[in-house]
Amino acid sequence: MRSIWFWSVGGVAALVGVACGTDLSDLTGGATESDAGASSGGDASSASADSAPPCATFECGSVCAPPDDPAFGCSVERNCQPCPGPANGASTCASGKCALACSAPFLDCNAKPDDGCEVDPTTDPQNCGSCGHACMGATPYCVAGQCASMCPLTLCNGECVDTQASLANCGTCSHACPQPSGGNGTASCKGGSCSYACAQGFADCDHDPSNGCEVFVNGGDVAHCGSCNACPAAPPNSVEACAAGMCGSSCSAGYVDCNGASPDGCECHAVNGTFCHSDKTCAQCTAIGGSCGKSSDCCQGRRCSAGTCIIDD
Repeated sequence: MRSIWFWSVGGVAALVGVACGTDLSDLTGGATESDAGASSGGDASSASADSAPPCATFECGSVCAPPDDPAFGCSVERNCQPCPGPANGASTCASGKCALACSAPFLDCNAKPDDGCEVDPTTDPQNCGSCGHACMGATPYCVAGQCASMCPLTLCNGECVDTQASLANCGTCSHACPQPSGGNGTASCKGGSCSYACAQGFADCDHDPSNGCEVFVNGGDVAHCGSCNACPAAPPNSVEACAAGMCGSSCSAGYVDCNGASPDGCECHAVNGTFCHSDKTCAQCTAIGGSCGKSSDCCQGRRCSAGTCIIDD
């Protein structure tokens, strides 16, 4: 059997699939109990491989995708591709399909997902305060979502805007803040300067605005697992792994973890007649039906009852 640990970068988060097997000889691809000639060895029929619970949604590589997560394409598409990141909003799932959720105060007035949430109702005189509410006559300007007779800010292309915060007029009229390339983030204008924030599951690892949030960090890339950082070195006798943005490790072939502690990794080398004891040590042990003086004589998952190793209920 194998042990698999997953942790967040910087500290252990969880131990998954505690894998202290009974008969470890199957991991070596060689010796069995009879090969070792050990009368106290484990029964081969009791050895079984760890199996993960079936994925209730759909699998993306080695990851069981969370239900209706836009980072994996939602539950109807099931294409494992992140939903496109809309302008002035974020991708989400609706009825199992990719959809958009507008960031305040923006609105999607034309119902076209390609241009995202295209209207700013705080400044747009054709959609002032809500879609289709036009400012006319004596109050032609839209100021803070209300029709007004004068513009107290800056008049840019017929709209009364704050150039310190306007995405379409950032710092000066007609200076639009570009959306991150690939649609994996959201642009913003703060203090008259453009910037952007990455969508959930993405990161800007090369700090190059031209390619935006170029790395998907919630997948299985050990070089960018959960962040722009690589997974730390795996514990002894194990290899690095990444699943859904969580770093972890799995036992190398021929090794097993008996004590369930990640710092010492897979401490038990599977050799002839070697098994995980019920006291979580790595040594020879007695299988079901074998004679014992105490429970620690029995293989893991068994206990000593009336001088005989039985399954521990």
